[in-house]
Amino acid sequence: MVMTETIGSAMSSRKEGLFASLASMRWGQAIILLSVFAAIVMTAVYSYRAIDRELTESALSRRAALSYLAAAVLAEKFDRLVDIGISLATRVRFRELVEAGNWTEAIKILSRVPADFPFVDRITLIDLRGTLMADVPETPVRGQNFAYRNYYQAVMRNGQPYISQVYRRVAPPQMNVFAAAVPIKSGKGEMLGLLVVHVRSDTFFEWTRGVDVGAGGLIFVVDHEGTLAFHPKFPPQGDLIDYSGVPAVQQVLRGKRGVEIEFNPVEGEERVAAYEPITKHGWGVVLAQPTAIVFATRDDQLRRVLIAYGLILIFVICVAYLASRIVIQRRQADEDRRMKTELEKLVQQRTAELTEQTEKLRAVLETVVDAIITIDERGRIESFNPAAERQFGYAADEVIGKNVNCLMPEPHAGAHDGYLQRYLQTRQARVVGTIREVEARRKDGMLFHAELGVSETGLDGRRFFTGIMRDITERKRTEAQLLSANKELESFSYSVSHDLRSPLRAIDGYSQIVEEDYAGKLDEEGRRLLGVIRESSQRMGTLIDDLLGFSQLGRKPMAVVEIDMSALVKEVLLEHQTSGGGRPPQIRVANLPTARGDRTLLKQVWVNLLLNAIKFTSKNDDSIIEVRGNNDGAESIYSVKDNGVGFDMQYYHKLFGVFQRLHSADEFRGTGVGLAIVQRIITRHGGRVWAEGKLNEGAAFFFALPLGEKNV
Repeated sequence: MVMTETIGSAMSSRKEGLFASLASMRWGQAIILLSVFAAIVMTAVYSYRAIDRELTESALSRRAALSYLAAAVLAEKFDRLVDIGISLATRVRFRELVEAGNWTEAIKILSRVPADFPFVDRITLIDLRGTLMADVPETPVRGQNFAYRNYYQAVMRNGQPYISQVYRRVAPPQMNVFAAAVPIKSGKGEMLGLLVVHVRSDTFFEWTRGVDVGAGGLIFVVDHEGTLAFHPKFPPQGDLIDYSGVPAVQQVLRGKRGVEIEFNPVEGEERVAAYEPITKHGWGVVLAQPTAIVFATRDDQLRRVLIAYGLILIFVICVAYLASRIVIQRRQADEDRRMKTELEKLVQQRTAELTEQTEKLRAVLETVVDAIITIDERGRIESFNPAAERQFGYAADEVIGKNVNCLMPEPHAGAHDGYLQRYLQTRQARVVGTIREVEARRKDGMLFHAELGVSETGLDGRRFFTGIMRDITERKRTEAQLLSANKELESFSYSVSHDLRSPLRAIDGYSQIVEEDYAGKLDEEGRRLLGVIRESSQRMGTLIDDLLGFSQLGRKPMAVVEIDMSALVKEVLLEHQTSGGGRPPQIRVANLPTARGDRTLLKQVWVNLLLNAIKFTSKNDDSIIEVRGNNDGAESIYSVKDNGVGFDMQYYHKLFGVFQRLHSADEFRGTGVGLAIVQRIITRHGGRVWAEGKLNEGAAFFFALPLGEKNV
């Protein structure tokens, strides 16, 4: 009886111990699985939001760029229209006839203008009281008073040229037009009347139909009252439509630019609207496209990402469920037998279960694409999965047992042990439980950017830390390139403003008028100075055009092909064999390795570098230019070396800047954009550019392109 009670007591004690042990195992397994699952979910959510944000910003920025370009083109056309009016109103004979009151003879001078400029519908001459005195072609409305027109009131108020709002003209046939009104002034600057250039809105804005906005997209134009000047959905010569209630138009009328999602109350649809004001003239351009079309690509990609994440989640849940069911069924089937076995069998079973859990965890660690590293409380590496081996270049057996700070650069490597001990003592987390960007060090000493999430687990009284790391070097490079491109675009937008281009055209135009009408009244020095003025304004125009070309480099898609660089260099030399003038230099071209890239862009690189070398050796009696290239296994390196004037290396930082010149324009002509274009093109190909030089001893310019698909 006592023996039975003793056996029962022992069995009961073993059963309670077995249940306690099983419960402890379940909780430990659950914590590990939940930690890994939570880390995967957090990574997935973060990446999904990043993809959504990047795709949305990309779609909106493209529309904003298109609206900006359309507004720039329209502003230039308005400026040209005003320039035409000014040139007509300032003709000497025309002004003399108007001052003498001979309006009929004055208009005859302008009779050929509508035929010379197809977009000009008619020209009218209005006196200071607003009466139409003459027009071409002639209409029955001569003698009527048009002082109520806003262009008459604006010009009389400030004496400056003015682009009017859109209106229905009085002269038959009636149609929708707008006008460029220019004051007619005497030689003493007294106002004599107005010259009004009338333009049909449908003819003038027809070019906007050719802008590739995308499926369902359109561009429309409003005047400074919010009246629709052109809209591809409405008849060009129908009733004038008030668009001032449209949110994007309201922003334009306030002089603001931007891109946003709005509901158009006139057309009754939600769409993405990119708007840009033409500040000088008070008009505005709006690019509109249905929201569903704009974000169709983004939504499709996000949908695919969600489907992939869903499949992964279902797979993980199924595996976890099946594994748990198998474990539970095995435990239930073996429970009676385990209770009757010796303590050694219980230990064996416990060991088998731990081995099974380890194998499952190893399978997860070996298949994920992110590096997963586990360390103990001393910072020693416990596990190092295959993805970590690929990222850091170490084999697992090279780092297991070593301090994890071998994967960190200074000063973080030296401070890591202190951070870990401080956390174990205070439990104040700086890294644990967060996702942050860090810098890591590979076996070869190279540093790379990574995204790190750290979680903490406990097992058998020990604390472990699991870090999941993703290499984000390419993403950081892309972000840096995008930031650089945005800064350059801002610089371009600031420089090439309407207030810069318009005065240049005015200077050149007025100088030409003086040159044509007053050449006989100027001495030789006066004519020379006038020529200097025109040449300087035209040179400034060339600078602006070069800057425009530079800013557009980052927005053109690249057509990547295999390129024979030797043949490309010979083609450039053949096309520019007379460049530089004077005695031609000796150009030695070695065999160059092939490259992958955009042939047109790389041809521009060779053009800029070779013409630079020819230009800066043009003053030598014996000019020598050498073109070389080699392949070091990782990248192809090309160089252009000359024995010209060279440069001082202390000014190296200016070489590749826009409009940065190390020699005056009197010594060597140029705009200072060529080397900036070279650097921009090579950077787009994933390469690098550098130079070496010595004053009066020549210079050498190098660029390198990565091999394989890196420069695609």
